[in-house]
Amino acid sequence: MKKILIIGGGAMGSAFTIPCLENKNDVTITEPYSKRFIKDLSSRRKFHSALKINLPRSLKFRKFSNDLLNEKFDLFVIALSLPGIDFIGKKLKDKKIKTPVLVLTKGLKYLTKSKKILTISENLRRNSGIKNVSVKRCYWGRGVFGYKKYIFNDNWCWSKLKCFVKFISEINFRNEIFNKIF
Repeated sequence: MKKILIIGGGAMGSAFTIPCLENKNDVTITEPYSKRFIKDLSSRRKFHSALKINLPRSLKFRKFSNDLLNEKFDLFVIALSLPGIDFIGKKLKDKKIKTPVLVLTKGLKYLTKSKKILTISENLRRNSGIKNVSVKRCYWGRGVFGYKKYIFNDNWCWSKLKCFVKFISEINFRNEIFNKIF
């Protein structure tokens, strides 16, 4: 059993909790800024308003804090929007974290002054100084991030979610982490 902290209670972070819990991991989710998702995740029913499902009761919700980031986890999963990546990068900067970080966020950031384009992992490394960052990419369906159509469609499909998790574990830069979690 691995101890996993998922930072980001939106659709991707919350959906990712399910296969982690099904594989008997100790999963905690936190949401730094969305009052809507904080309300969803802290409720007794754990009904996720964006996903339209009840999340497993075994999912733990903790209020986001610097103390939470100092606790011992086997894996940090970051599932935040691009502004959230900047936010969490600043929070992690002085922590000297050795825990592997998995980023489930898509997007690029354009730096106007240097006229450079950074990936999410490069942006997180730059803001936090963390070196052990992995980004999961998926090449299904519509473009690079076509996985959304498989995971968040009207007919929620658990087998496709499990297939997605299996697929990203195969292309992971750190397969040993995923092999122990899934």
